[in-house]
Amino acid sequence: MTTLTRLPIGLSSWAQIRREQLFFCDKTEQLSQLVQHFPRAFLAAPRRSGKTLLCSQLTEL
Repeated sequence: MTTLTRLPIGLSSWAQIRREQLFFCDKTEQLSQLVQHFPRAFLAAPRRSGKTLLCSQLTEL
């Protein structure tokens, strides 16, 4: 029987997602490019689209 990797549903802490080894599509390379080109950015996105998690990733980066 195959064990599936858990999804980080309801979590907004990048450190916790990595610590618990949950499934996540890693876009770190794109984030580093964003930070290099735009030191300040306005994040406009619909509710529940991952803005808090993105900010958590940027903090850890």
